Formats: sequence, C-alpha cells, structure tokens
Amino acid sequence: MEKYDFLILGSGITGLKLASDLRKKGFTTLNLDRSMDLGYPVSGSCFISLKAYNDFFSPYEKYTGGIFSSIIIEMENSEEEISLASERKIVTMDREKLVRKMASELSEDGGNIHIASIIRGFREESEGTVRVSVVTEGKENLLEAGKIILATSNVDTDLLKHGRECIKGFTGSLYSRSTVVKSPEEKFSVSLKEGGIRVEAIYLGKREILEINQVSSKVSNMESIFKYSTVNHSCFPETESFIYMSGNMLGTKNYLGTGLEYSIKFNNHMIENIDQSDLVPKLKEKFRVMNLEKDFSSMDPVDSILYRIPIFS
Repeated sequence: MEKYDFLILGSGITGLKLASDLRKKGFTTLNLDRSMDLGYPVSGSCFISLKAYNDFFSPYEKYTGGIFSSIIIEMENSEEEISLASERKIVTMDREKLVRKMASELSEDGGNIHIASIIRGFREESEGTVRVSVVTEGKENLLEAGKIILATSNVDTDLLKHGRECIKGFTGSLYSRSTVVKSPEEKFSVSLKEGGIRVEAIYLGKREILEINQVSSKVSNMESIFKYSTVNHSCFPETESFIYMSGNMLGTKNYLGTGLEYSIKFNNHMIENIDQSDLVPKLKEKFRVMNLEKDFSSMDPVDSILYRIPIFS
C-alpha cells in the first residue's frame, strides 16, 4: 500500500507550491487533482502584485506577460485611473504554463501527482495514519497518509463545519482570453457593477477577461472561454484533526476570497510550524490576525480590489 506523509487535494499553484515546500522539509507528498490535464481548463487568471512575484515566483520569469503600473476603476457612473505603488504593480503570468512547469519540477524532486483522481472516503486508523480510498480514472485504490491538506475550492463541503455566524455564498466565474490583432495601449481595468466584478488586462497582443458574477456579451468573440465556480465562506471552518486547510480554502469577512498572495503567506506559516503539535490553533490565530490586518468588510470596493489583486486567482 502506498504511504505518504501528506495527501494534498488540488494541483493548482497553491497545491503544487505546498507540496514543493513540504518536499524541501523531507516529507513525502501526493497531490490529487480531478482534472485530466494539469493547468487546463483554466480556473482563473494569474494577476499578482509585483511584490508577490518577487517574493514567490521570480524563478518563473519566462511565464510573465505584462506589468501594469496603474489600474482603471470603473464604477456605475465614474471611471478613475489610479497609479500603483511599486510593490503593488500588477504582473500577469501564464497560468497553464506555470502550473505545468511547477508540476514538472515537483515530479523531478520526487513529489507524486495523480490526475483524474478523487477521494471516495477515508478513516483514521490510528493517530498519525489515515486510510484513504482514492479513485483514479475509474479504478479504486487504498493508500495511507499522515495528514490531508485541502488546497482546492472543489472540496466536499461535508468535510467542513461552518460556524453559526459564517456567511456562505456561491460564485460563478468566467475566464476568457484572445489575441489582439492590432494591439491597443496596455491597460488593466476593474469594473464594479451590479454586484459583479470584471477584470480586463490587455498586454503584448493579448486580452484576458475575468468575470465574477457578471457575464457580459463582450466575451462572445474570445478564443478560449472557461467557466468555473467556487463555494465561498467567511470563517475558519472546523474539520477533522488530520485535515489542514490551505490559504485558498479560508474565508474573509466579505466571503469573496483572498487572492494568491494572502494564500501563500498563510501557507508559509503552515509550513514553518508543520511539526508543531498545536498547529491548528496557530493557523486559526494567523487567520484571525490576517483578517484584522486587512478587514475587507470595512474597505470600500476600490481598496478591497487593490489589495486583493489577484482577485480569485
């Protein structure tokens, strides 16, 4: 029977980086992903701040696209261009190629990845050992893991127990892209209308559009269109003692999500304390502090968007 220290649900940017960091600490890892092709279909854009890029992704410079020093905010009856401080400049990255490169590096380092895989069930055999039933391409196998880390928005909600005051919601999103034959001036804009968000980036002959709860007819002429959904919440859910949640599984007070930079900072705290017996209380405290530092519910929409670039990455 296969045995791993950590079983990670999700093989996107967050799940792969977690596995890579755990491998560096000497742990064995297995990433499971329900898709047939890592990085595809695309489940969101990859807009990150320049600071996050420098801190976490500078080795992947070849996958970067445009760098934007200003952002256009479009409200119901107004439009404003805001210059961004150096560390908040926006960098675009090719999500598909980035995920595939990270997966290749993880495999070369001894990490394991199973695609077209889901968990059918699990039970704790003893402290530190969980027996898991995994279905890969229709075939069921049993394996053992020390801990399970949730690093995907497509998780069985029965695993999570939300508090009474938790605000839960459902976000439908659409990501589309195309080439621009006659490239206009580079632009990064965010439109906030009727409860929806529309992000558009034009750079190097490309156009990317990410729409959250706001689908317009303008996407009809795009070359590639990907729809996906996310379950959102505002709390730190309770779960089994052997299950940890990564940063992209956490909620915020406006339950709309945190962004890649927030997720990675939280995950780094998890990795730093992974051997501690009181890890879960430490993670809850980190979550509390990070939410106090950036109380999204008290921000106006513009400040919230500026902080949470990349939104819903």
